[in-house]
Amino acid sequence: MSVVKSSSSEDSDSAAAAFESNMCKVCMDAVIDCLLLDCGHMVTCTACGKRLAECPICRRYVVRVVHVFRA
Repeated sequence: MSVVKSSSSEDSDSAAAAFESNMCKVCMDAVIDCLLLDCGHMVTCTACGKRLAECPICRRYVVRVVHVFRA
């Protein structure tokens, strides 16, 4: 049995996925807005990034957290 999704349902699914992909992977409450150095991963909000000793992706030591502005 095949399920056919309507166009508006697919649009809302893709919008929800895009929204979720921009959310902090630690708290899931704030938008990703910082860069972890030295590894360069962008996975957290600034508040969570400042509390990390290691990157949650690659486990490299976080030397610095840089706030970024997306245009």
